[in-house]
Amino acid sequence: MSSIDEHLQESRVHLVLLGTIIPTALGTLFVAGRLYTRGFITRNWGWDDAWIFVAWILTICVAIANGLFCNYGGGRHIELQSPDDLKPFLILAFASRILYQVSLMTLISTIPLTLIVVLQCDPIAAQWDFSIPVNYCLDPLPGIIAFTACSVFSDAALIVFAVPRVLPLRISKRQKATLVAIVSFGVLVIVAALVRFVRSKPIFTERDHTWDLWEITTWSSVELNTALFCISAPSLRPLLRKIVPDMTWLKTTARKGREDYSGIEARNENDFRMTSRFTVGGYLDSPRLGMGKTERTVRRGRDEWEMGVLGSRNGLSRMTGDEEEMIDLVETNKREEGDLEEREQRESERIRERVRILTSPGGRAEIPASRF
Repeated sequence: MSSIDEHLQESRVHLVLLGTIIPTALGTLFVAGRLYTRGFITRNWGWDDAWIFVAWILTICVAIANGLFCNYGGGRHIELQSPDDLKPFLILAFASRILYQVSLMTLISTIPLTLIVVLQCDPIAAQWDFSIPVNYCLDPLPGIIAFTACSVFSDAALIVFAVPRVLPLRISKRQKATLVAIVSFGVLVIVAALVRFVRSKPIFTERDHTWDLWEITTWSSVELNTALFCISAPSLRPLLRKIVPDMTWLKTTARKGREDYSGIEARNENDFRMTSRFTVGGYLDSPRLGMGKTERTVRRGRDEWEMGVLGSRNGLSRMTGDEEEMIDLVETNKREEGDLEEREQRESERIRERVRILTSPGGRAEIPASRF
């Protein structure tokens, strides 16, 4: 067999399939965990969960389109692609680009680039039908560069904006480190976007598009599912705590943080604070409306805390990032109340026993020393 035949027999079909299936399976696992947690454990389903579900559906559609490429020459050299496969391949590529942009649109703003993809050629059908006369066709590479730059800038700006606001919070070091890590998840999306751009750039300059296809399908799947992972992972702690309840690192340090905070003296009796989505502590210099009613900063009861965090029925604000912290605080308060009631009950029984002995005919002579 000649070297030319060996060259044509090369295949990257397995790379196209594995590069799509593995990231999509992992992304699906995290999205399913988030939706189950929000729907059945914390029961805090919000509009953001609905959008994530839509993004996941579109990501599945992208994965299906990537797999269908293999039926029309994807993963093999372009010399082996038959004329009958060319038009379906280009239609699939057009649909896949739109699905990719729309799925990202549910995660980040990519409306302009979506319009560029759709209106790249005039008429639109000229992108896959070479028999149609073309008025113009835009070079897609500048749009890809602009999109990558905007994506990296927006993710980096979010990290730069959020991290300095997490560091001053009056919470335990473990909670603070967890919040910083959650906010910094955006770094993974930045890395995925940069790698995708670098690895998929040759497909716009080389001519063997079907052979180079695996780069863009793989890294598109990685970028989409990395975004789904970064959005879904922070919500999984209640699910992990339910599956593995004995793992100490899953338990919150809310009690320690509250005990440390309770030692801080109030600056005056009119100090109020608004509960933030990141912490249960923190002062405000003046009274300010919270997510329902305002509450005192120091020595709060359980009912006060629940009203301050959950708000009134008419003004309830959905909290999407710290429901597991709320659950832990409520459980801690329940345990403390149970211990207090048990001690009060034992003390009441001890007092009744003492009164009974004192009022008995024997008087003090019958009181055992162990009772005191």
